[in-house]
Amino acid sequence: MGAAAFAISALLLLAQPAADGAVQLQRAIDRVIARNPPATVNDEALRLERLAAQIGVDLAPPLPDRPHPLLGERDLVEGLHFGAYLSDHVESPEDRLAPPSAAITSFLSERAEPLDSIRAVLLSERAPRWAMDLAKGKSGEPDPNSSGPLVLQRILLTKALVEARAGRTSEADLWLGASWRLNESTAARPTMVWQLVAIAVSRWEAGVLRKVRSADPAWIERTKFASQRQRAFAAMNDDFVIGFIDPVAPEEFDKWSPGELLSGISKSVESLQRQDPCAFPRAEADRYWKSFFPGPIEKTLAGIAMPSLGDAAHRLYRLQIEGELTGLVVQARTASESEPPRPGTSSDVDSTVCPGARWSSLALPDGGIHIRFAGRFADWPDESGIRPPLEYTIRSAASPRP
Repeated sequence: MGAAAFAISALLLLAQPAADGAVQLQRAIDRVIARNPPATVNDEALRLERLAAQIGVDLAPPLPDRPHPLLGERDLVEGLHFGAYLSDHVESPEDRLAPPSAAITSFLSERAEPLDSIRAVLLSERAPRWAMDLAKGKSGEPDPNSSGPLVLQRILLTKALVEARAGRTSEADLWLGASWRLNESTAARPTMVWQLVAIAVSRWEAGVLRKVRSADPAWIERTKFASQRQRAFAAMNDDFVIGFIDPVAPEEFDKWSPGELLSGISKSVESLQRQDPCAFPRAEADRYWKSFFPGPIEKTLAGIAMPSLGDAAHRLYRLQIEGELTGLVVQARTASESEPPRPGTSSDVDSTVCPGARWSSLALPDGGIHIRFAGRFADWPDESGIRPPLEYTIRSAASPRP
């Protein structure tokens, strides 16, 4: 059972009784299971686990017969600070590409063979798939290690930046493609922990793509992150239900009914879907849900579950606007390489993410292009993680990278 669902199940003893509680809950469980049919681990996932373990990354579920790296290898990877190198570039508002540390360069060189094999697995015909059988609850195979993909993604995206800096655009494209494929694979799991991983990785990908002079037109559609939005909102509902798949003691339904809980969650998620992504301040995360939970349930949920969904939604909103900027950068760079804009030329385009907001672009004297968000996004000052600026300067293709 997830932490939020566990807390709710404990506190819901205060709620009103409902004779049909078991039926309501089972129907919700059946719907979630039907949308997420059982799957077994495939050869690609097993091979990826073995290769990742060779470079100090643990992707496998906590099972003794699956490959896990030595603790010293894991510590080595963490000590290289791939995340700091990646974040510095993702949060940079222009095309600058700095060299990685000597330690990172050495790591990538010494492990070139397993890294190339990892990329090959990720770009093969079949994507990795890990086992999942929601109907079995806790008796099913455990999830893969949720922190492992984050570690591997930092390495894959660092490789993309290194190749882009060296002018090997096609290679950088391949590393980006491998990152995308891994993220799509892990994001297929219907719980919020995996959606938060996917959102974090997608934000890194959006930032790295701005640095890569990609020729792959698929990225224009990918940077809309429509499938990620759909998966995240579905998981906000499903995650709570999944937490109750393991049977609840029958006598509990004499004390509370899940009907009001499930209805309130559904209405809260619907409100987040309708929300203007650019106008969701921190204070709203503490109140957007309250009208959907009348009576005692409001007290039981206050400050536990709904604000965390608001936090996830805000990260998703930030991803959408960052992705829109990345799409504009890719399009502007492609257009300028075939027909450089005249210096001083400016243009505006409506944002498809934030109603009433616009993006402004200006052609620079050196042949570059500056794109900025001519609107306001309600950032949360205390929100952890990266925060790329909503503006970017594209250097002219003739200009050397710093």
